[in-house]
Amino acid sequence: MNKPNLARVDLNLFVVFEAIYAEGGITRAARRLNLSQPALSHALARLRGLFGDALFARHGRAMAPTPLARPLIEPAREALRGPGPTTGAGRSRGAPPGLPIWMKPMICEPSGTPSAARISGS
Repeated sequence: MNKPNLARVDLNLFVVFEAIYAEGGITRAARRLNLSQPALSHALARLRGLFGDALFARHGRAMAPTPLARPLIEPAREALRGPGPTTGAGRSRGAPPGLPIWMKPMICEPSGTPSAARISGS
């Protein structure tokens, strides 16, 4: 998985991710978000480039999440619900203060220690 530079990430893409996951298809997700199907497909292409994974694969008439997408949905939904615990007991060990828990895998080393290279995008 690519580690995205959070300064360049359009967080609205996570709204698209959640809609596709919940609706099981591009057309239904586009309808739910009041977007055109091509606009949603473009957003999915941006997400795929961001994560270096297809995220969803066609299975018959539905779009099924890939193994990489499955563990991302709950943290994405939590983030979309609004601010949650980011300090104290609710904060993941090693994550910078104020960093939402769901973003930790994107910028932290496997040990939980923040990576300056991942934060800066280098």
